[in-house]
Amino acid sequence: MISGAMAIADATGLTSWIGSKLGGDVGEKTAQAITGIAQKATGASSPEEALKWIQKDQALANEVKMKLMANEQELVKLYLEDVKSAREMYTGTDHKMADDIAKNIIKYNIWFVIILLLANVAVPIYIPDTGTVALISSLIGASVSYLWQERAMVMTFFFGSSKSSKDKTDKMTASFEKLNR
Repeated sequence: MISGAMAIADATGLTSWIGSKLGGDVGEKTAQAITGIAQKATGASSPEEALKWIQKDQALANEVKMKLMANEQELVKLYLEDVKSAREMYTGTDHKMADDIAKNIIKYNIWFVIILLLANVAVPIYIPDTGTVALISSLIGASVSYLWQERAMVMTFFFGSSKSSKDKTDKMTASFEKLNR
């Protein structure tokens, strides 16, 4: 489903906008919402059919783009519900394991990043084949990016889940619910 939503995003020129909404556990729900909006706008019976019609007709692609952007509140609401449930689940359980995992991520990820960056510097020195160097550097870059994102998620969860942040999330959720009434 996510690949179908990304194909629709590519066809409508909303790749980065939609891509930012497909991360995490809520990605599948968001993808279903995106493909559902596209199917409804095109009258297609499947996401694949909607994609074909969007790719063939630029006017239809623009119409789907406008409908997706007009329904951003639905997509944001999915994200807010996911964040809210994660915080509630954390506070409502014995979260020792989650705390231990978070501590290990913060404590050890930085060392993996440093080692990978040093390896990325050393690779071109010891490997003469530029194709191999490019492949290894690409893999190292993706790994470093993932490790930084993992650290950022931990930091965001713990520092973004303060009382004021929780209150703000609750208010935003309530606002979106009022809009949908």
